[in-house]
Amino acid sequence: MFSQEPELTPLMPRDIPAALKIINNHDEDDAEGAKESYAESLENQFGLRVVGDLVGVTGYTVEPQGVAWLSWHYVDEARQGKGYGSFMLTEVMKKLQAQNVRKLFISTSDYSESLSGPLLYQDAIDSYERLGFVREGYHPNYFDQGEGEIIFGKKLGNGTPPEAITEEPWIMLQDAELIDETESSYYLNWEWDDAGHTFSDAALKDLAEYWLKNDATSVFIAFPSDVLPFLEEKLKSAGFKAEVTLKDYHAEGVAEVRLRRNRS
Repeated sequence: MFSQEPELTPLMPRDIPAALKIINNHDEDDAEGAKESYAESLENQFGLRVVGDLVGVTGYTVEPQGVAWLSWHYVDEARQGKGYGSFMLTEVMKKLQAQNVRKLFISTSDYSESLSGPLLYQDAIDSYERLGFVREGYHPNYFDQGEGEIIFGKKLGNGTPPEAITEEPWIMLQDAELIDETESSYYLNWEWDDAGHTFSDAALKDLAEYWLKNDATSVFIAFPSDVLPFLEEKLKSAGFKAEVTLKDYHAEGVAEVRLRRNRS
């Protein structure tokens, strides 16, 4: 397939300048995000080398639920269209399967320079689909006005379904935070509450409206699909609507349901 066999190896500190240059040639915002992330840790970040030269970068983050997200995945512009991106992604999937990760998700943008023009990442999207990734969700106006998020997923293995939840869980709301790489999309955090309390619809509504009156144009919150039936009325009362469902995210048969409320 290749005239010179590529090799995927762990990204090293000395590789960071070359890696950032590759990313920056595609997306300046991604390069800024990668710079901050690489400074914190290079765990599960890799470089693609051909005869010792760094020609691509990729990597992933593994979530506690046993799924992973693809991180910056770019090939040097001079090497594009030659199969290196697909090679890296295939190698990443092998590594994740060896770690018993159940599923890999990919987040990408639907940015286009004009309303009728092609998507900036259409070639990447085509390669994801050729490798068996399925489009599972879409958030319009997510990264910025007119630029949405497309989410792809592919199962890598199976897990054990959890026991059914039979009573309302205890959940405590936390504050919101700006979602990385977005201009004004915020995520409402929460945690399990051992004290025996669950948030009210009024508390959720007040928290969402606080951010929507200030910095946020959209506020998101997400719950496992087996928890959602206990919270549907509260979420509806607070103005949230389900927008994306990511299958088998929290466990085998338990999806993540992402809900959204927009600024009026």
